[in-house]
Order: sequence, then C-alpha cells, then structure tokens
Amino acid sequence: MLWGLKSVEQFSANWRSNRARGDVKAVLGMNEPQQKGQADMTPEDGAIVWKTYLEPLRAQGIRLGSPAPSSAPSGKTWLVDFFAACAESCTVDFIALHWYGTNAAQFISYVQDMHATFAERPVWVTEWACHNFNPASPNPRQCTAEEVTAFLNETQQWMDETEWVERYAWFGAMREDAMNDVNPDNALMDKEGKLNSLGRQYIGAADGVVYGNGGRSPRWDVHAVSLLILLFVSVMAYFV
Repeated sequence: MLWGLKSVEQFSANWRSNRARGDVKAVLGMNEPQQKGQADMTPEDGAIVWKTYLEPLRAQGIRLGSPAPSSAPSGKTWLVDFFAACAESCTVDFIALHWYGTNAAQFISYVQDMHATFAERPVWVTEWACHNFNPASPNPRQCTAEEVTAFLNETQQWMDETEWVERYAWFGAMREDAMNDVNPDNALMDKEGKLNSLGRQYIGAADGVVYGNGGRSPRWDVHAVSLLILLFVSVMAYFV
C-alpha cells in the first residue's frame, strides 16, 4: 500500500524487495486521503501520485486498488474528484473503502452505492467495524458485544454472497487492549493474543455460530489470509 506522500520511499523499497520474490499481485492506493492525520491530500495531488508511482506498475501485471476514503460524505466526493483529476489516465481495477458505523443495513447500502458510482468496479472493504465515530449522531453510544456479533454476522454474510466484493478486512485483527480509538468489542483476539469468540466467528470456526456465507463453506480467497495472520499473531504472542 502506498499510504501517502510521507511513505513514498518506504513503499518503493517494499515494492522492490517483495516484487523480486514475486509476492505482489495487487497494490492499494492512499489511506483516507481526505482526512487530516491520514494521507491528507487533494484529489489533484492524489492523481499526480497515482500517475507517478502506481500507474507504471500496471505494465508489470499488478492490479491497482483505488485510494481508500473513509465513509464520511467527504470520502466519496474526494474519490469522484480524484477520477476527474486523473482525466482517464489512472487505471483503477477495484474500489477500496472503509466504513464505520452501527447499522448493518447502512453499511450494505454504502458499499452498494460505491460499487454503482464507480462503474461497478469490484470492491475491497479494507476496514469496517461496528463503531460510532460521530458523537453528534442521534445515538452516539457504541455497540455492545452482542451487537458487534450480530453486525459482523449480517455484513460478512452479505459480502460472502456478493460476487463483486472480492476482499474484506475487519478492523479488529488485534488484541482487545490494542484497539486504540475503536470499540474494543470489535477485537478478534483476547488480551493474551488468542482468538476470542468473535475471531472464531470471523474465520468460520465458532461452534453454533452462523458466520459469513450463511454457515456454508467459506470463500477461502477471502478467509485464508485472515486465518493465517490471526494464527501467526496468536503463536507469536504466546512465545513473546
């Protein structure tokens, strides 16, 4: 991922080392570029960065994911303006996006709208969780653990059944005491770094819990990486 302007050198170094091993198949654009404290750049600057550092990778067979805006209204606007600034010179193979909120139906509606708005490109949901970042909302409280479980189940099942959602990553592949600004009930691991009940639900290993895909066999192109990462982190946490 080319996170933003301040990570260009690191991105270039990572690209060279990983590409030499043949590990890279897709590259992600900038992180929440419309947000202060994140990539924080204009759509015009985003187009320049894209054309300079990302577009040349297409010749090497790499798929390119769009800059990933937050789900604030400014995010979609930024992405529309980015495509306009590109003037059809930026090849975007799939739309990457983030979403935080407490209503599963609103999440589904948002993802559908982004898919429809941007030429029905495939979608990668690279961050999502049951968390309220809007203190001015009518109901500013955070999700309970039970509400997180229900929210994950409904949204994950919908994505597993939606062919154009190619990848997703729950924001919570960490210990519950390392969640920073996000509701710790979204964590997929306990304080010891072991998979908790939500983590087992996420990878389809929770007894008696209907996870994504309605309890049928999971789409392993989506789940396998999450499973391997979580198991690796759990093992490392045990030995540390």
